Amino acid sequence: MTTGFIEDGYTLDGFVKELPGIYGAVRFKYRPLTVEQRVRLFENWASLPALDQISRTTGALAKQIVQWDMKDAKGRPIACTEPRSFRRLSPPLHERLLDIVCGINAPDSDPDAATAEPEGNYAETGTGN
Repeated sequence: MTTGFIEDGYTLDGFVKELPGIYGAVRFKYRPLTVEQRVRLFENWASLPALDQISRTTGALAKQIVQWDMKDAKGRPIACTEPRSFRRLSPPLHERLLDIVCGINAPDSDPDAATAEPEGNYAETGTGN
């Protein structure tokens, strides 16, 4: 249940629906940023060089997204704990995930949410669970 209060260690289920021709659907588990974390993430944002902005956002996503079902073109799990993984996402997917983690937007409704979660579909390290 979402209450609007972020407990320590609080983890939510997330889903981003497919954007045809841009990216596929993504299921993930994430820890939403607190107000303090979000303010620190964007502190002095306008004065930061672009690469520093990218480093901050990809680092935050790698820390806050604790599992996902993202795979590469060969079907291999992609590590969600590595900032470099988020550097390779399509820009619209990167922005969508960041908006969800920052609490700007809610995840999409997962059409499979009523079914049991498949075991082993999430990758934390890129090697599977």
